[in-house]
Amino acid sequence: RDLLQIEPEFPLLMLFRPPLTPLFYGTCFQFLNAAGIELVVALLYAGSITSVFAVVREFSTFGAWTLNALVGVNLWLFRWFNSVGSETLQTVLLCLWFSFTFFAMRSATLRAWTGVAAMVFLLVLNRPGNQTFALCFVLPLFITSVSTKRRLALSGAFLITYAAGHLAFSSLNYLRYGEFCVAKLGNA
Repeated sequence: RDLLQIEPEFPLLMLFRPPLTPLFYGTCFQFLNAAGIELVVALLYAGSITSVFAVVREFSTFGAWTLNALVGVNLWLFRWFNSVGSETLQTVLLCLWFSFTFFAMRSATLRAWTGVAAMVFLLVLNRPGNQTFALCFVLPLFITSVSTKRRLALSGAFLITYAAGHLAFSSLNYLRYGEFCVAKLGNA
């Protein structure tokens, strides 16, 4: 509830923690009961498995089904998805990023690379250490099936999208706390 307020009720909590996990769980707890939250998490689990399955299937259908079976019996991953924490969203976002990026490497559309940039920004809003994923802007430069001009345009679309989100959220934090960052981190 404090996400877009200039004077939040819990300023240290908002400054020292990235917003995506509390926003996700807060919304779920506010609008859904326990069964609803379990359903949402189960759908996220299925979506993340399906996104990785789609990538692996491009190489081997047997390998994709084997991976699905192994992930299905992995109790560690099951427990991870059934606990409240940033790990659940981190896993979902990483799986989706992996899949989006894999298929975007086969695409020459600005929309695909804008989507990858948005996914990277969501990763950063979940854990600021994910800012290293911003280096993905170089990936379009390795797409050999398009012209150099098009590769630069795809890379630029990624950079502009990511930078716009990052600058907007950092500016909001600057207005609220005088800190130009996504999250200050450390002990609040």
